[in-house]
Amino acid sequence: MDLVKLKIQEGPEFGQYNQDSQSIFVRLFRHSARRLSAVIDCEMVPGETSAATVIKVRTDTEVVKEVQGAIKNHNFVWARLRAIEINHGKISPLSSETEKIEDAGSASQEPDSAPAMSHKVSVTDEEIREAVRSIDNSIAAIVDSLPTNTALIVTSGEGDTRDVQQLQAQQKRFQKLYSSLELSSIPREDQFLDEEQQLLHKAVDKAKNGVCFFMVK
Repeated sequence: MDLVKLKIQEGPEFGQYNQDSQSIFVRLFRHSARRLSAVIDCEMVPGETSAATVIKVRTDTEVVKEVQGAIKNHNFVWARLRAIEINHGKISPLSSETEKIEDAGSASQEPDSAPAMSHKVSVTDEEIREAVRSIDNSIAAIVDSLPTNTALIVTSGEGDTRDVQQLQAQQKRFQKLYSSLELSSIPREDQFLDEEQQLLHKAVDKAKNGVCFFMVK
């Protein structure tokens, strides 16, 4: 009844959740003093239309080069290094296999469109380590090029999602089988029960873990 009274007193909109966040590019664009921002990535980034400069790239090597140029005349630069996404079971933008897939199946795409990242591949531990070394070298090159008193933030975003993807695929297969078969007739390896659901929860929690580094040069 207390909540009902508040609704009556404050109006029907009282208590509703309102999404009032905005991207950092929008905030910088609206700043009273002119602040220039740049986005460097191979895909569309939320809020990038408010950035002063948007640069589309295909490889991490291009990212490093463009960052080194953009920091000279921008107050804020956002860029994404993608080599480590091989750790998520995705094809790297550097992969020739990606180019072949695009050439064979997407002739209608614009020639400068970003490479597809949805194709899954199996990766070895050494490939994962090599991807990490590549990211390390790219970050080192960016740090070396930063002017004095520049703040740098490095964040990993999501972690390894391969276990999540595998369990979600198993869950989808089971749901499809269960829609037409009795549970007793579905092989145990194709079932998705409480045990698998708990494994999925743990895999999601693990994938949420990441790292974040801050420094001022």
